[in-house]
Amino acid sequence: MDNYYSQDSLILYNIRGLKSREMKFAFYVRDRWLNKSDTLYTSLTPLEENLFPRQQFAALHLPGMRSICTGRLRK
Repeated sequence: MDNYYSQDSLILYNIRGLKSREMKFAFYVRDRWLNKSDTLYTSLTPLEENLFPRQQFAALHLPGMRSICTGRLRK
């Protein structure tokens, strides 16, 4: 798939666009000196991802709230 780079000790990444069926994955960690950990193998089933139609969303303006910048100026 891809390489993901981080300086954090806790590695959290999302991989999007995978089919919701069982797949085999392999993981390893490499440091800046090119030392690699053992490879961990596992079978995972990604969660189904659904897109929502953006046209059905609208801003919710509650009393007492300030105007929130949404890319357009509100008058």
